[in-house]
Amino acid sequence: MLVNWLMVQLLWISFFVVVAAIACSCERSVTDEFTFDGPTHIVELIDGSVAVSDGYGNARVAIFDPEGRFVRSFGSRGFGRGQFNNPHGLGVLSDGRLLVCDRDNARIQMFSPDGDFLDMWQSSVLGRPWSVAVAAGDTVFALDGGDQRSSEPRAGIVQLTAHGAVVQRFSMYGTEPGSLNWAHSIGVDHKGNIYVVDLRNERLQRFDKQSSNTFRINAQWSEQATRRVRKPLSLVVKDSSLYVSQDISGAPIRHISTETGTDKGTIADGLFERVHGMMIDRKNRLWVVDVDRNVVARLAPNGQPELELGQGGLR
Repeated sequence: MLVNWLMVQLLWISFFVVVAAIACSCERSVTDEFTFDGPTHIVELIDGSVAVSDGYGNARVAIFDPEGRFVRSFGSRGFGRGQFNNPHGLGVLSDGRLLVCDRDNARIQMFSPDGDFLDMWQSSVLGRPWSVAVAAGDTVFALDGGDQRSSEPRAGIVQLTAHGAVVQRFSMYGTEPGSLNWAHSIGVDHKGNIYVVDLRNERLQRFDKQSSNTFRINAQWSEQATRRVRKPLSLVVKDSSLYVSQDISGAPIRHISTETGTDKGTIADGLFERVHGMMIDRKNRLWVVDVDRNVVARLAPNGQPELELGQGGLR
């Protein structure tokens, strides 16, 4: 009898240990609100504040004012609404709603400017969204980067409405021009042309807008631009300028013409380890997210950091 009683007690203890471990794994491990753990991307909100997807480690979205002062954060690790497993990409609709690519949960979640959960987009057509861009008229483009399984490769670009309805899916997995392998970062210029970092194929690709729902690969531009970079990782586009980070420690950010694909120079040489995301704010200032250094920086016109967030504070 005593042996049976002890076994029952051990089983109950084991049960509570497992439950406690699961509960702890769903909590955010933020030591303080300024400390990032694997940040992935950044966008500007309609009031001028910035949102950072603090993705790989903390699984949250952190909001800061334009001068880097912490405002609030939301989200925690998990599978429920408003929770994340690697918030990997961000986009903002014209009315201020925030789109978060919840990559490892294979969905896009929508939030109000205050961080309240509003909606969730998830389907086999959408796949596993890694990055998102919002074009004129609130047309949304999401990158399905696939499930990272070599036995079942998948990639594509999904066009959606501002309410999450799928308009079309185009491109596919492969190595030929117009195909993708780990589509990692996306941007749209003022003409509606789409730019993609094709990570595993180590190239940039541009899809030219032919009509509202028709896009065609521009192989000539893509080849020209790819010659200018090594191992592209993230991009941001505004007007006629495209900035591309390179997946090489200390490598500069390259400035490329959206018109010709030719080089317009470099900035931030030797300053960052791995620039995983970038954005250009309304004052034309470039912000970068260094996923390895756990730092978000705003660059001055000369390419030097004038503001840094992360590592426990504002500098």
